[in-house]
Order: sequence, then structure tokens, then C-alpha cells
Amino acid sequence: MKGWLGSPHFTGPTIFRTTNSGSNWLPFFPSTQSTSNSIFFINSIKGWACGTNGVIIFTNNGGINWSHQLPFMPNKIYNSIYFTDSLTAG
Repeated sequence: MKGWLGSPHFTGPTIFRTTNSGSNWLPFFPSTQSTSNSIFFINSIKGWACGTNGVIIFTNNGGINWSHQLPFMPNKIYNSIYFTDSLTAG
């Protein structure tokens, strides 16, 4: 089972990924300097993370790489992100 976890306490903001039900976790260090408060995947490949400093990041390869998603709003704190389908965020 795959899973993702955002943490502000592992040498800076980090997203962790597991592919074996949490036995091992691999870190990814986004270049955002922002803590990920919420991570949501619509399938095993496409996902988004949001958090402090108005940051929303996106992956289309299962969390191996992440890129910035617009809009970027510097003074916003996003606490949750979810999608009802592949085209509709809430």
C-alpha cells in the first residue's frame, strides 16, 4: 500500500512516501520552504499538496517529483485540499 505524509520537522519541510504500507518512508524535500498541511491523490499517480505560504504543489508520477501549481498566494495558509474527481477541486 502506498501513502504520503507531510512533516515540518525533518530538516525542514518534507513530504514522505511509502510504497510498502509504512515499513519504509522515503523523503522528498520540496523547494517551497512550506509545510504541507494536506496531501491528496486522485489515483496512484496524480496528487496535490498544500500548506503554508500559499503553496500548492502537484505530482504526476506518484510523488517522486513535485512542481508548483498556480495560483501562488504568499500570505495564505491552506489546511486542506481534495478533489471530487480529476477536474474538480474542493
